[in-house]
Amino acid sequence: MNQFNRENSSLNLRVFRALISLFKLIRSMTQRKITFKQFLLDLKFRFIPQSKMLHDDFDWEKYPNYYKEELKSVAREHTLVISNKNFEFVDRMLIKHNQSAKDLHPNHNVLYRAVLTLSPNSVLEVGCGGGDHLANINQLDPTITILGVDRSHAQLKTFKERHPALFSIASVSDITEKKCDIEIVELVFTQAVLMHISEKDGRFQTAMDNIFFTAQNFVVLVENWSQHDFLSEIKRIQTENSEWSKSCVYFIKHDKNSFSSALIVSKNEIPGLMKLDSYDQLLSGRSILAH
Repeated sequence: MNQFNRENSSLNLRVFRALISLFKLIRSMTQRKITFKQFLLDLKFRFIPQSKMLHDDFDWEKYPNYYKEELKSVAREHTLVISNKNFEFVDRMLIKHNQSAKDLHPNHNVLYRAVLTLSPNSVLEVGCGGGDHLANINQLDPTITILGVDRSHAQLKTFKERHPALFSIASVSDITEKKCDIEIVELVFTQAVLMHISEKDGRFQTAMDNIFFTAQNFVVLVENWSQHDFLSEIKRIQTENSEWSKSCVYFIKHDKNSFSSALIVSKNEIPGLMKLDSYDQLLSGRSILAH
C-alpha cells in the first residue's frame, strides 16, 4: 500500500469513528441519558479543536462545566450520593436495602467494593472532582481516612458545593507533573481519570508513576480499559520500582456489566480475589485505542 492509500485509509477510519461517536451521542440525548447541555458541550469537546488541551480528551480549564452536566446525566439513572440506610457493604458486596433507591453506577459499585474489601487505613482519590466517591466511602466505612486531589480549583469548587463538611480534605495537584506533591497514603484510587490523559510527552506514564509512588500498599483503578494498556504500564512499574516488584494484580468485575471492572494492585496476596492473567479479561472483546 502506497503512502497516499495509507493516509486515505487512516482518514476514512477517523471519519467512520467520528460518525459512530456522533450517532452514539445523539442516541444518548434522545434516550435522556445525557442532558441537552451536556450534548452540546460533548460536541464541542469532541469535534472542535480546543486550546490548552495538552493532547488530553478535554481542555481542563473548561471541563468543570461539562462535569456538572455529566453529574446531572448520571443522576437520572443512578444514585450518586449514598446513605447507610440505602446501601451496606457485606461480604465484599454492596447490598441495597431500600429497593426504591436507584442502583449505583456499575463503575462506582466495583470501585467501592474494591476499596472496602482491601480495608485500608487511608485512601486518596486522584481526580476527586465533586467528591462523591470519597463521601460514599466515608459513609460506608467512617474509620478510613480520606483525602482527594484534583488539578483545578474550579473542580474543587464543585466539591465544596456538594460536600462542604468534607471540603478540607481536598487539595489541588496535577499528577501529570514530575514534581507532584501528594501525601502518602495506604491506597490510591482513580475513577475515569487516567483514561482521559494522553500518552504524548509521557503524561500518562508520569501520572502512573506518581500514583504508585504515593500508594503504600494498594492501587485501585476503574477506567476505560481500551484507552491505554494499563497492564503493560503496571508491568513496567513492577520492573522499575523495587517496592512494587512482587506486587499482585487482581480485578473485580461487575456482575451485570462486563465493561465495568476495578483493577487492583497489591503488594501482598489477597485471598479470594481473582488474579488478572490477561488484559483481555478487562477489555471484554474491545481493542486498545491510540491515545
